[in-house]
Amino acid sequence: MPEATPVPSDFTLVSPDSGKPVTINGGASAVPARTLLRVKGTVPPELWNRFGSKIIPKLRSAEQLETRVELTVEVESSALVSLETEIQQILADLDLGGKVIVEKDRR
Repeated sequence: MPEATPVPSDFTLVSPDSGKPVTINGGASAVPARTLLRVKGTVPPELWNRFGSKIIPKLRSAEQLETRVELTVEVESSALVSLETEIQQILADLDLGGKVIVEKDRR
């Protein structure tokens, strides 16, 4: 996101968060900058529950939390259909059918 743009001090800008005038750098007013914070990386399976229970509540206190998931696993071709069917059923049970998709990448 872009930095706040200074404007001449004879303009009064109001913070959308507090409703108060904002003054920065000894007289120049600016609209407070908003920054997108993204947390991403690889989390080992044994930490998923702890990661989710610690990070998600912290991020929910901010605005517009969006989560995404990507899980990758190699599976024998003979077990593929069964596993895919089970995953599709789980997604349907969680009302995530169409929101979370299952893709195959044959190697």
